[in-house]
Amino acid sequence: MAPPEDAHEPDDDDGPGRSNIAAIVVIVLLFAAAYWVFNLLEHHREIQNCIASGRRDCIEIAPPSSRTP
Repeated sequence: MAPPEDAHEPDDDDGPGRSNIAAIVVIVLLFAAAYWVFNLLEHHREIQNCIASGRRDCIEIAPPSSRTP
């Protein structure tokens, strides 16, 4: 007598739920990374526009530290 065909398949009690959650987490992380990149690019564009207009106070430059290396 031959063993049943589904005897070699692993038990998947969770179903597609776990993979759906993983896919949603990946998509949310991609959107968060895209949002961060776009904000960073916008900030740099604003600085470039400020510098191109001839202003000198576009970014804060920290004074050098009084500590010697």
